[in-house]
Amino acid sequence: ACEDLAVRVWGVGDGGGPAVLRCDAPPTAVALGPDGRVVAGCGSAVLVWDTTDAPAPRRLTGAGGTVRAVAVSPDGRTIAFDMLGDIYTMPITGGTATRIAEGLPYEMQPQFSPDGKRMAWVRARHPSPEESALMVAGSDGTDARVLAAVKLPDRVAPIFFTAPDWSPDGRRIACTVARFGSGSVETGAKVMGVSVEDGTMETL
Repeated sequence: ACEDLAVRVWGVGDGGGPAVLRCDAPPTAVALGPDGRVVAGCGSAVLVWDTTDAPAPRRLTGAGGTVRAVAVSPDGRTIAFDMLGDIYTMPITGGTATRIAEGLPYEMQPQFSPDGKRMAWVRARHPSPEESALMVAGSDGTDARVLAAVKLPDRVAPIFFTAPDWSPDGRRIACTVARFGSGSVETGAKVMGVSVEDGTMETL
C-alpha cells in the first residue's frame, strides 16, 4: 500500500503490522518481486528495497518526469516502468534504462506475462486520435501489436493506476475500460478479458 511518504508491506496471514518503507517523495506505484523485493515509483525515481536485510532503498533512476507504474519480471531480474508517456526496462540491480516503447502515442502501465517473454501495456490516441489500445509485444518491446482497441467515449488509456493483468496461463489479459462523458468526467468502467490469441473481448 502507498500512503504519504511510505510504502507499507504486510505479510499474508502473519497477523502482524506492516513493514514501513520510507520514500523521499509520495509513492505513485508499487510492485512486489518474486523474491520479496519491493519496487516503487516515487516521483521521478524507481526505488528498490530488499525487505529481508536492507531498510534503505536503492535508487535506480532520477530522470525528469513522474513514474506512474512499475512491474517486476517473473524471474525478479528486470523491472519495467513508464515515464512521460514512454516505457522503459532496466535490471533490478541497477544500470541503464532501455526505452522499449515511445513516440506520439502515450504509452503506460506495463505488465510482464507470466513466463516473462512478453509484455502488455495500454496506449492512448492509437490507432487513431479517437481510440486507445491494449498492446502486446516481446518483453524487449519488439513485435508490438494492437491486441484490442476501443473508441471514445470508451478508453483504456489514459487511465491511471489500472494496469492490465495477465491470466496465470498467459492466454488472456484483464483490462479496464472506462467510459467518459462531457468534460472528460468518468461515468463508468468495466473489466474486459481479452484473448491474447485473437483479441476477442468479453466483459468479466
